[in-house]
Amino acid sequence: MDNRLNEFLSEMKIGQVTVEDVSNAEFLTQEKRKELLTEYKEFLSKKLKTKNNKIYDKDPIDKQTIIYTWGTKEADKKFSPIQPHTFAILAGETSSGKTAFSFDMGIKNAELGIRVLYISLEMTSQQIITRIARSYAGITKEMWRDKNIITDKQKGAYKKKVAELENKENFEVYGFGKGQSPTIQAILDTIEARNPQLVFIDNLDLISLADQKRIEHEQIISRSLMNFTNTFKIPIILIHHIKKTKDKTMIESIRGSAKLTDDADAVYICSRKMNTEQKLSEHEKAQFLLIERKDREFGEGGIHTFYFYKGTFIDNLTGNDPFK
Repeated sequence: MDNRLNEFLSEMKIGQVTVEDVSNAEFLTQEKRKELLTEYKEFLSKKLKTKNNKIYDKDPIDKQTIIYTWGTKEADKKFSPIQPHTFAILAGETSSGKTAFSFDMGIKNAELGIRVLYISLEMTSQQIITRIARSYAGITKEMWRDKNIITDKQKGAYKKKVAELENKENFEVYGFGKGQSPTIQAILDTIEARNPQLVFIDNLDLISLADQKRIEHEQIISRSLMNFTNTFKIPIILIHHIKKTKDKTMIESIRGSAKLTDDADAVYICSRKMNTEQKLSEHEKAQFLLIERKDREFGEGGIHTFYFYKGTFIDNLTGNDPFK
């Protein structure tokens, strides 16, 4: 019964259930029906207030919106600007750099004064910060196994980056942690409670299935995120995986229902040459390719090659050696 009630409430919040449906639901007691009607009316009131205060109250060209960044000056020229209503998907294979790139992008937006919420469904906030700080300090797997071979300089760089990330203004990391599997409604409630201006969700595969089939589950998630961004004007970037296909850079390679990419305003695929491949130069290992495969805003895609340098992503390596 509790699961059905929670599902019913979630459906109301994404517009799939009306007040009449609540009134006519035979499985609800009179007391519970009254409680749900009150909660739903409060939700509608809040939604109406948000709608009345929406950013596009006149022609968009006459209204400046928040200026977000894709992380570098060149990337901002090539990719569609993030809008308050944007629901975007960032997909890539395992170890392609999705988390590192999105985390870095979040930090750079926070430095612009934008309130950023980074939600991890796989790691705690401390695990994410540790991972980024290791990369910044150049600490390898071997060094992490035997910390006695980490140099004092690397330890200093690591601790400096940890302190910086833990105290970064406008940047909040919310880690549900491995094994939690929150529902999409729990995630949206978390976002609403914190009222950020940009959200990253890492990643779709770890959102709870509840009692739904996979395809139905993904459709509910995509529609919920699309409705949420349209209603609350908080852009969301959802991190996802791609299938094991020959061409891993096409939109068809994204795992799951096509409804995900249909609902999204923009779809990005990231790619990099893995370190396990032979005969790669240090320059090639630092490359990170981002391809914009869907752009509802402008109707055109974009492509840009970043370089990973000391825990961050830059436009080029001219004058920099990321492996010193």
